[in-house]
Amino acid sequence: MTRDRAGAWVLFALTLWPVIALALAIDLLPRVFAAFVLEGDVATQEALLPTAIAIVLGSIPTLLLIVGLTVYYTRRLTRTEDVPRDMRAAWGVAFVVGAFLVFPIYWWLYLRPGRPAGHAPPGGPAADGGR
Repeated sequence: MTRDRAGAWVLFALTLWPVIALALAIDLLPRVFAAFVLEGDVATQEALLPTAIAIVLGSIPTLLLIVGLTVYYTRRLTRTEDVPRDMRAAWGVAFVVGAFLVFPIYWWLYLRPGRPAGHAPPGGPAADGGR
């Protein structure tokens, strides 16, 4: 595995982490909220306290990662020839509206190692003769 290929997969893992963290938060937050606010059971609160702390402490680096990924993907979008010019505005809007949920799709379409040379997603440079 070449260095660029390994770096692309590391970027993919970093790109997927916020999506995984969101899924974990959607699963865990209602239970933690119910234990601390609704039930008031001290034993349950003490059992879930490490989970609550992990959620809070895990959120900070995840949010910083999302900011970093947004900067990286936006800079790459504006400086690459891989993305057709007529699609750049659409991807820019998708980055703002869909945020980190859109990044794995962009990575798969434009950064994935092993993507055939000259192959572009529908509507890309290969589809219009490379204009």
